[in-house]
Amino acid sequence: MSDTQESDFIPIQTVKAWMNASVVMANKDLMTKSCQICKEFVCRLCVHCNSKHPLEEDCTVSHGACGHYFHTHCIDPWLLKGQSRCPSCDKAWEKERVITI
Repeated sequence: MSDTQESDFIPIQTVKAWMNASVVMANKDLMTKSCQICKEFVCRLCVHCNSKHPLEEDCTVSHGACGHYFHTHCIDPWLLKGQSRCPSCDKAWEKERVITI
């Protein structure tokens, strides 16, 4: 029998993010940043994608010109509600790029 515990494993989304050069090149801080809307790490699937089995589309991260990161499934509904400012710093939200997890 193995003494390996569940806490000894790295979540597959984290491994995928490490392997995805565009994510790593974008900002190595992505591994520790959290989406301020759903509170999940941005290198993991968002709440929306976690509820979909099987996954219907790629989970993406939106990087704002202000430097903050959010899951696209989290920030887009925020913006559709008429919000036009970053939920973290209150600067005008301008999507700089989208990164696939």
